[in-house]
Amino acid sequence: MEFKQLEVYIKLVEIKSFSQTAKALDISQPSVSTIVKNLEEELETKLFIRSTKEIEVTKKGQILYESAKNLLDQRDNIIEELTGQNNKQILIGASSVPSEYMLTDYLKYFKEKYPHINTAVFESNSKTVIEKVKNHDLDVGFVGMKEDKNDLAYVPIYRDKLVYIAKNDDYHKNLLDKNPPIETLLQEALILREEGSGTNELFKNLLNDLNIDYNSLNISLRANKLDLIKNMVKDGLGSAFVSKISISDLDQEDFLVYDIDMDTTRDFYMIYDQTYPLNSQIKCFVDFIKDNLNK
Repeated sequence: MEFKQLEVYIKLVEIKSFSQTAKALDISQPSVSTIVKNLEEELETKLFIRSTKEIEVTKKGQILYESAKNLLDQRDNIIEELTGQNNKQILIGASSVPSEYMLTDYLKYFKEKYPHINTAVFESNSKTVIEKVKNHDLDVGFVGMKEDKNDLAYVPIYRDKLVYIAKNDDYHKNLLDKNPPIETLLQEALILREEGSGTNELFKNLLNDLNIDYNSLNISLRANKLDLIKNMVKDGLGSAFVSKISISDLDQEDFLVYDIDMDTTRDFYMIYDQTYPLNSQIKCFVDFIKDNLNK
């Protein structure tokens, strides 16, 4: 049993309509039905008597309602006492590219417009952020990959592509002057992102399209930070495939950049759980991002 389930249940008891509850909480009607069904199965009792015109709360359903109201009141009191913020902090997860090249501007303008809402940012790879949003350890995420089989909403926020970067030396100048195909670049010593990275997943998909075995690559090093990868490339430890947006700050005297002769585009997404109601602060943040995507 989770707080968000109880929030939906309380609203349903008060409104006595699945459709109106869904509308009030900005979630789908099937989500409301699923939450009630899960509560009834967990508690092994009937919470509502359903008819064609309305729903009626059972005696045990009324007990749950009153207990849930008290529990949520206690939760809010504890949060207020310990933080003084009445739960006005939004927990945001972001993979490295959104964290370093996209999220800062959004947060800056959001803070200017809503100074009373606090945010906390957790940085990790895309797969970890997705898992934490699914498990409600984070409220909102910004990631560079998409998993189809989950209940998360994926809102595209930026379209990017992979490019190849190498040390600016005579060897790589001669190599890239020949406009080599990607198969040639894949024979070089490579520095790759860690498992779970959206960049690494896109890179694997690229290998699959080329029928190239991932284990056949000459992997020089792995790193989980873009700055670390760029420093390694600069020091001649290998070349790398990185997001184009991440090279905007490269010193052209130190690096060579090469556009790959294949479609390597991908979307970055804002994600959140669309099966649960968003509290007012999170909804405010989500709507703010959606409203500012094209600005």
